[in-house]
Amino acid sequence: MPQKILFLSPFFYPELISTGKYNTELAIELTKSGEEVIVGCSHPLYPDWKPNQSFEVLPKMTIIRGGSFLHYPRPAILRRLTLEFWFMCHACFVSFRYRKEIKTAIAVFPPSFFYLFVDLILPKSVKRIGIVHDLQGLLGLSGHGLVKKMFNWVVSMVENRTFNRCDRLVLLSNGMLKNVSDLYAVPKEKCRVRYPFISERFSAESQSNNLIEIMPREYLHIVYSGALGDKQAPDELITLFKRLNSIRNDVMCHIFSRGPVFDSLKNTESKIYFHDLVSAEELPELLYRSCVQIIPQKKGTSGGAFPSKLPNLLDAGVPVYAITDKGSDLDEILIRSKMGHCHYGWNQPEVTEKLSEYIDQVKLQSHTERKATSKGFVYDNFFIGALLSDIMD
Repeated sequence: MPQKILFLSPFFYPELISTGKYNTELAIELTKSGEEVIVGCSHPLYPDWKPNQSFEVLPKMTIIRGGSFLHYPRPAILRRLTLEFWFMCHACFVSFRYRKEIKTAIAVFPPSFFYLFVDLILPKSVKRIGIVHDLQGLLGLSGHGLVKKMFNWVVSMVENRTFNRCDRLVLLSNGMLKNVSDLYAVPKEKCRVRYPFISERFSAESQSNNLIEIMPREYLHIVYSGALGDKQAPDELITLFKRLNSIRNDVMCHIFSRGPVFDSLKNTESKIYFHDLVSAEELPELLYRSCVQIIPQKKGTSGGAFPSKLPNLLDAGVPVYAITDKGSDLDEILIRSKMGHCHYGWNQPEVTEKLSEYIDQVKLQSHTERKATSKGFVYDNFFIGALLSDIMD
């Protein structure tokens, strides 16, 4: 029998960043199963941290957006606090309004603070499912100041209580599972590890021809695309691109992003090309024109997050060069899929040399060939069906 499902996250359609796409695709798949989904979310705000009013609708969904009036401060800690507190109010309003109609509540973390109050509003009979995209208590804010340390401590305390109040907790990697078990004593029997699923489909027929001027055919295009924050080690990424430019004249290094960190990096180096995020229609072309896509991670953060764009890259046959921790889920997946190379740590001479070698290794192989190689692995590991079963059983 169809049921009503409450879905709570600030990030939802038509957000451009991967968390918004993940949430949207999951909600769509739930409606395909015959369920009605009630979404409490923000107007699109990320990665600019500037709400853009949207009245977009999707079939069999009730989307209740809020926060269009907000002005997010520039300091990261104040932005985070603003998001936490206004979304707490919005999530409580939506939960109270529909508390008697729903059978299942899905909360996507972060943010996390809202759930402490939503949990009190929802009837005990409602099944509570949490999906964790980032462990903010582990990733924290950069720096060593007293205020930042206190903030990170509070976030860890909130995550501890929030995660333990869920009936089922879905993590995006085994590294995240280990950390919630070790740091927060969440029982492993109520946890599930589900890698992100494919949310974009790549085909030669769907390619636009809008990026030819910024990505000309005579160059090899090395690309970072997506949100750009502390966990992506942006300063190290810029240094890597600078060094690569200094040893090769056949590459163009691109960053497709948006937001405060992106704005602070623009124009720091003339040979690095900064672009806005591409539209959904242009994404297949961006993947097709990418010789290599970079996934950079700050040292020690791999157990707190997993790049949800990875399945789309592998499905499209795009070579991946990752800077990550040895033994991380990302490391193991790229080794098993044979679709990328991992470098451990940010020793710049080494990471640049290995990237250059990897470019030479993959530059003559087509995405179509690589896609055929990875097809079985991708569908075995990044299938949404297992996540749907976790929610519906």
